[in-house]
Amino acid sequence: MSNCLQHFSHNHPLQFTIWQYSVKINCRLCHLSIDDGQSYICHECSYIIHKACAELPNYIHHSLHPHHSPLRLDKRSPKLPLKIQHPFHLHHPLTLQCDACRKSYKKWNINVVPEEVNRNQFFLFRCMECDFNLHFLCGPLPLRIKYDYHIHPLNLVDHVVTEDDSNEYYCDICEDERKQDFRIYYCEDCKYTAHIHCLMSEIMKVIKENSKDVELMALGENLWYQFGAEKEMSNENEVTLKEVMNSLTREEKEILIDPYALVYPLSIKTQMEEDHSFYCRENSPLFDHELPSTEDIEKINQFPRFGESDASNFFLELRVYRPKEGLKLDEKYLRQKVVDVQGHIVPVTVAPILKTLLHKHGSDLFCGLLTREMKSVIATLLCVVIDRIYNTNIEDVTRDDIKEWVFCLKSIENITAVDVLNLVNFFQTVIVPVFLGFEAIRYEKDISEKLDLMIKNLEANLERCKEARRIFKTETCMRPDRVKDIMVSDALRWKGTKVNETASHAWKISG
Repeated sequence: MSNCLQHFSHNHPLQFTIWQYSVKINCRLCHLSIDDGQSYICHECSYIIHKACAELPNYIHHSLHPHHSPLRLDKRSPKLPLKIQHPFHLHHPLTLQCDACRKSYKKWNINVVPEEVNRNQFFLFRCMECDFNLHFLCGPLPLRIKYDYHIHPLNLVDHVVTEDDSNEYYCDICEDERKQDFRIYYCEDCKYTAHIHCLMSEIMKVIKENSKDVELMALGENLWYQFGAEKEMSNENEVTLKEVMNSLTREEKEILIDPYALVYPLSIKTQMEEDHSFYCRENSPLFDHELPSTEDIEKINQFPRFGESDASNFFLELRVYRPKEGLKLDEKYLRQKVVDVQGHIVPVTVAPILKTLLHKHGSDLFCGLLTREMKSVIATLLCVVIDRIYNTNIEDVTRDDIKEWVFCLKSIENITAVDVLNLVNFFQTVIVPVFLGFEAIRYEKDISEKLDLMIKNLEANLERCKEARRIFKTETCMRPDRVKDIMVSDALRWKGTKVNETASHAWKISG
């Protein structure tokens, strides 16, 4: 590598140097200390990065995303917001979400950001063409690395529980606590675990060698390659899923908009809409977390108990949910190129899931007189739901998630006769009660915090009133007024007398 380079993370050329000062300095990319001194620096801005970080390739080829350009490793500026508001999309903020963990770093309070996130939040893997994003922690990292201070290779794993089933997890390199939400490197023989950020130099050394020859794995990717679902799949002539959707007949598009039309008459569907509105209103106290006003604070005892009737009402809300837009796919799937999987043309990111399903249930899983295009769209919808179910932590499941998943599964059953009854029952008997349990936890925490805030505000108002009263008394005593004193004296003297007596006395004086 030359002594001078233009790195993608900085506007100015960087000069190679060996940092020889006693003051420790951290790399502006990985935020780790530059211990060996080898670095690239911009003397104009004092911008400095590891030599290993500078040699990290800007692009990475990965089987999870082969249909567009290689994934680009981007440095996200700390000033770049994770949320933006656009005038053409006002109903909720746009959030940069990872396509592996389905989450954004916005979930952490700025004061309690886990160290794993703090060390890696400024990196992400991104395909600009189809808006495919992966956190560095969730992205394609080396499946195996060698650490100089451990005898065995370390393997990339999603998470490892402790042998004593405790809730405490530690990194064996830095000996600091680690969060179970994030992937780690692990030695099965020695039960040795390590933060990803503690091995950043080793990771970068592996990646920079030649990313095409390094086996990489993104979060959750290995789940769909364990049932004979090979990574290699034939490309469908650079066709996107959107083009497949556009080739559907008018009747097929209408079925996607209203999948219940196949089994329910108009009168039943109208009744379902009315019932859904009713149960949404009935269930709103469960999810709105609204406090009564101070004057009506005694209504606190009327808050929902998350009991049997609440669970029953939510089941009924699920049963009659039917969104006006019907079955839909996110734009990020529509933009993807499709591959052929045993006669189904599906986006490459869900192809391993479909391969797994067909391997376990047979190639005629989607039976019926469906066209290849319609069968492909339905298969994609099912795979997307399964992918989200497998990659969403149970505590992160939302009310809308469950409604969307159950509606999609029931609609697929209506269209294709695929038996999803067991999966729907699983939602109703397992997922919904657990979801409501977490919702009760969130509810009690939220209401308690709101009450604490209300008390704090009332106490602050009380203190302001006390201070105003003190100032008022002080100012009144320090600024006597002769006319006012006379009027007050007269008022006290005539207190308790009738108005006519006061008037008679005044006339006598004037006469």
